[in-house]
Amino acid sequence: HMDCASARGWLQILVTALMTLAASAHTPQMVFYTHGLCPYAQRVALVIEEKELPHERVEIDLANKPSWYRKTTGTTLVPAVKLP
Repeated sequence: HMDCASARGWLQILVTALMTLAASAHTPQMVFYTHGLCPYAQRVALVIEEKELPHERVEIDLANKPSWYRKTTGTTLVPAVKLP
C-alpha cells in the first residue's frame, strides 16, 4: 500500500502556495518531494511545470521512506514542497 496525501486540502494548500510563488517577482529554488504514482503529487508537478518554477525534484520511495524525510518536511506524505 502506497502512502500519498489523500486529503484535497493538502493539494489545495500546495497549489495556492505555488501560485503565490509564481506570482512573486523573485522565484527562489524550491525542493519538490514526490512519488510518480501519487495522483496528488502529479497534480502539483503539473502546476510547477506549467508555471515554469525552478525546482529540484526528489523522488520518495513510499515503501521505504528515508529517515530524514519526516525531519525535513514535517510529514511522511507526498507531495511536499520545501521553500528556501
